[in-house]
Amino acid sequence: MRRLAWSAAVLSLILVTALPAVVAAAGPRAPFAVAVVFPPWWDEARIRTTSEALGQVTRRGVLDNIVTIYGDPTLAERARAAGGLLLLDPTVPGAC
Repeated sequence: MRRLAWSAAVLSLILVTALPAVVAAAGPRAPFAVAVVFPPWWDEARIRTTSEALGQVTRRGVLDNIVTIYGDPTLAERARAAGGLLLLDPTVPGAC
């Protein structure tokens, strides 16, 4: 039992340490094309309305709250302000 607790603590530490680096590496390379992760509690209509206001929706993700949008160079900044929780590079496998 003690060994299991130790393993869980080490795994948690690794995840907490590595997660910010992974998220930063997956960030958008170009400010005009991003995969936006909207809050999972938003309904489809709100996600669609917000996405279309930001720019041209080019793809939907595996999850309903992930949308790839193409727009102007201020897209990333506006997507965050509009409620995007996470911005990813749309070319990263698994982002969409």
